[in-house]
Amino acid sequence: MYQAALPFLVFHINGGAAELSLANTFYIAPQAIVLIFGGVFTDRWNRKYTLVITDLIKTLSVFLIFLLLLFGELKMFHVYGLTASLGIVSTFSRPTTRGIIPQLVRKDQLVNANSLRAISRQVSQMLAPVAGGFLISAVGIFVVFGINTFTFLFSALFISTIHLYHKTAKTSDEKDNKQSYWKDLADGFKTVKSINWLFIGILVSSINNIFVASFDVIALPIYIRETFQTAELSGAEVYGFTLSSMAIGALLSAFWMGRQKNLPSRGILYYTLIGFTGIAVFLLTLSHSIIITLFITTIIGFLMTTFIIVWESLLQDLIDNDKLGRITSIDMFGGLVLLPVGYWIFGFLIEATNAALVIKITGLGIILMAGIPMLFSSVRKLK
Repeated sequence: MYQAALPFLVFHINGGAAELSLANTFYIAPQAIVLIFGGVFTDRWNRKYTLVITDLIKTLSVFLIFLLLLFGELKMFHVYGLTASLGIVSTFSRPTTRGIIPQLVRKDQLVNANSLRAISRQVSQMLAPVAGGFLISAVGIFVVFGINTFTFLFSALFISTIHLYHKTAKTSDEKDNKQSYWKDLADGFKTVKSINWLFIGILVSSINNIFVASFDVIALPIYIRETFQTAELSGAEVYGFTLSSMAIGALLSAFWMGRQKNLPSRGILYYTLIGFTGIAVFLLTLSHSIIITLFITTIIGFLMTTFIIVWESLLQDLIDNDKLGRITSIDMFGGLVLLPVGYWIFGFLIEATNAALVIKITGLGIILMAGIPMLFSSVRKLK
């Protein structure tokens, strides 16, 4: 619901593509700064408590936006502050979420566990954007952030009931040793450098995510508003349907992946799925039919969720659990570090041209980035 509401929160205070790009830059930039160090902490801290605390901080951040909207005092710098706050918190919550899964299930259950997590995520993303778009149009955007306040709070309460079955091995003198912290951080980079397919994957994703995120976060909501807003349907409602269709595709992917016992040639599979995602993104603007658009975004949701599950399961399977937090942070850092540049480029490119052209460019970029790793034998031979 927050994802569906953020572009229209910017539009609500007369922002446009440049302001939306800047808001997302404020979300990404703190992560790029803090993330590289946060992974070591997530390996050292209790992962359950980390998730509870980060959800409580999200609760407070969104509640402040709700109050400002309610009293008509919201300014653009408040939106930047909200996205920066959530970005910093995500620095700790996202690698912790990925790292906690191996503490809950056996290795042979990782694909299934990630699929179940994707199902729970996609069910909410299937229903919430439609509800959010309707509430924005019928009642007001402040209602969405009021509901968000409670959902983050409930999330913290539910996570507090988790029991961790598998503990990470840490010696007592390692936990508080500052020298050990820098050693752990350096060890994370050394591990990435020594594993060829991992190094290639992080490097390529740094560039590829410019195209994927710029399509998803910047170009798509503006394209939907420009193309499909009518007297009968608002841009927020159509965008909500679009996000829900992507969630439906993601849900189908999660159900399908949850039934897989073995994934052959995971390197080839991963980048093939990314390539087909680029093709689907390129085709999106060739028709102005809402039905065809929703069908294509459903396919995009299926493909994106499938390659995410493949990659997450790959890391959890082949990386030691006591290093998973820092490796995940380095992976996320690589994926995020260039996003502010992409947001600025594509945000101003949309204002200079149009969102449909930018979507085609992002599709071609994704296709190109999917093909490059296939040249390396370590990727092709990854089982």
